[in-house]
Amino acid sequence: MPLENVSSNVFGDLRHYRNAIAHKGSRLAKPPVELTFVKIGQEVVLTQGEMKSLFILLFQAINQILLKHTGKDHGFRFERGTP
Repeated sequence: MPLENVSSNVFGDLRHYRNAIAHKGSRLAKPPVELTFVKIGQEVVLTQGEMKSLFILLFQAINQILLKHTGKDHGFRFERGTP
């Protein structure tokens, strides 16, 4: 499968978060599509609950990508108890 056929709004937003942290003084410069924890211009700082939600969304995105390209639900899940 060609890599240009693999896309995900969640992973695109994660790329914007990473870019903000690495290159923009932790300030988000592009509007997120699905990861709306941080708004443009805000510092990328997530709470424990937001991090858990982020990981759940990432696993869901992985499953959607795999389902789209393999036709199979691989059932990857992020499950972790809340302290």
